[in-house]
Amino acid sequence: MELKISEQAKADLEWFRAHDARLFKRCFELSPAVQKDPVRGPGKPERLRLLGENVWSRRISLEHRMVYEIFPNLVVVSSFRYHHE
Repeated sequence: MELKISEQAKADLEWFRAHDARLFKRCFELSPAVQKDPVRGPGKPERLRLLGENVWSRRISLEHRMVYEIFPNLVVVSSFRYHHE
């Protein structure tokens, strides 16, 4: 499955790189897991029903979540920082 990173998610990664190396690394640990199986695996995947049928999140830390949407053969990561919006 292809993984696409939105401009907002890229900005979030840059923020982590500058401010928190541990969480920056965690984002890159979760990305292949999402690509392999978007609904199971590390980070406690959770469907975000209020944002759409195929919108999910995974825990990066207590404060931050990786939020992504699942399409056929494609996963689009919309953000890495904070909780879902």
